[in-house]
Amino acid sequence: MNKIYLMRSTVSIFIFFMATLNSVKADSNFAITNLNAFSFFETSSEPLIVDGITSAYKLGAVGAEINVLLSKNINITGALGFGYAPNQSISYSDANFNGNIQSVYTKIGIVYHLTDLPKRTSVDLLIEAENREVKGNNLTGFRRGTALTGKISSGLNTTNLMMKATQNLFGPHLTSSIGLGLSKWEFNGTGHAWTPTAMEIEKNANGNGIDPFAEVMLAIKGERYSYLFKLRRNKISADNTVYIDQLQFQISKSF
Repeated sequence: MNKIYLMRSTVSIFIFFMATLNSVKADSNFAITNLNAFSFFETSSEPLIVDGITSAYKLGAVGAEINVLLSKNINITGALGFGYAPNQSISYSDANFNGNIQSVYTKIGIVYHLTDLPKRTSVDLLIEAENREVKGNNLTGFRRGTALTGKISSGLNTTNLMMKATQNLFGPHLTSSIGLGLSKWEFNGTGHAWTPTAMEIEKNANGNGIDPFAEVMLAIKGERYSYLFKLRRNKISADNTVYIDQLQFQISKSF
């Protein structure tokens, strides 16, 4: 399901890319502009209830991101990250498990520069698709006093459309930005558990919706490297309403 979602999101971004490609003419400045190393952690404000199933949500990853300039107004980005957390506590429905968790994060996106405003401010339009997968195998736990072994996988995938304003503070070496947008999200979760008598228990949760999100960012540009701090909050209106907060740090090398 996550691969299908990412494919649909990729097609949407490709259509947007083709619609804006006319602006990339003979003056194209195609070049790799940045290579970024990033790390982030995000967690929900409370357990997420989707399709009547309660599950905790948190994700951490480290990885790399590349930015490519297509023209003076168009950038494309791609990112890949991985995470590993040993001996984590996981809850799914009314079962509680412990075990090692692996996560994979992917992102593709396009940034289109709309206009420049007074006071060193620029306005950009961003569309991106993010795919998050969290998996735990060889888990051990309990459900209503019964010992269990199991595995859990979940995916939270979003297609984001955001308007962002960026301002240079005290010159070009310090910038801040604020962004507001809408996120089309899809959550898929599956849990399998086995009792000592080999009886299998399976739970599935699926949900989707469209909700707002906001982010703030501070970037510091040095002589060789740049540093970025970003905080994003996504609202998820499923069976209950929760907020997913993401804190991200990047080190960037410009070319």
